Amino acid sequence: MAQRSYALAAIAACAVSLGASQAFAGVISYDFSSVAGSSTPASIGIATLSSPSDPGAYTFGPNGGLFSTLGSTVLAANGTTATELDISFAVPQNAVSFGFGLIDLLESNGNDNLDVTLNHGTPVQFGTTVPGTDLFPQGTVSVSSTTGFDSVEITSANPANTIVIADLTSVPEPASLALLGAGLAGLFVARRRRK
Repeated sequence: MAQRSYALAAIAACAVSLGASQAFAGVISYDFSSVAGSSTPASIGIATLSSPSDPGAYTFGPNGGLFSTLGSTVLAANGTTATELDISFAVPQNAVSFGFGLIDLLESNGNDNLDVTLNHGTPVQFGTTVPGTDLFPQGTVSVSSTTGFDSVEITSANPANTIVIADLTSVPEPASLALLGAGLAGLFVARRRRK
């Protein structure tokens, strides 16, 4: 019986230390290649990517060498114009970052910026450049919040742009991970008291 209690204590301690280590160093990377060929809505780890225009508004697929600053697998809007892309997280996040590209297939040559909104708040605009000999403008998004967020809305300032994103990472809110660790420790203590 004592060995079993020690085993439970070890499991609880590992869970608490895992929660603490993720709270301080836990950047989560979302592997788009794991869902290549699928369309939105789609889930990768604790992130769900979707669009009001679903099903199938965005598709995961190869970069195809179009964007030199993005990874090998991208999530690209289907069709010739941008549509909103939403990312929701199962637990609150403190930061999110990703690379993006824009394709103006209608050649309206409008504002090649991306608008990113956390928890339906005020949009933050991110600019682009056309790197090297690439044909399309690209940029990087990096946003954070001290209060945490569980939703990200992505739109283009130029509605003619097709949105492409890649290399998504996020950082979980420390408080939510600490609560998980505390809950596991509490379960251990409650179980131990019953004996």
